[in-house]
Amino acid sequence: MTKEEMLNTIRVEMSKKSHIRSDYYMYQETLIGDVLEYIDSLETWLDGKDKAQWRQNVFWLLLLWKNRRLDLTEQSDECIEFVYNLIKK
Repeated sequence: MTKEEMLNTIRVEMSKKSHIRSDYYMYQETLIGDVLEYIDSLETWLDGKDKAQWRQNVFWLLLLWKNRRLDLTEQSDECIEFVYNLIKK
């Protein structure tokens, strides 16, 4: 899968969207807060080993996301792949 295809999949899943017309939406770029909210929505109810996985996901995201003020398109390929893989789990 190409980088652009991964980014489009991530935008649809995680980004805020604005309703433009009856069948058209405009997606905002994905920010680190969007990904953290996504992780939180999937895993905050877990405990034990799964809670450790949640913490590990947050740790890796913070480690890979180099500049917190820039959106996902400005991050490394490794960071984009990590976020994409969160969706596919």
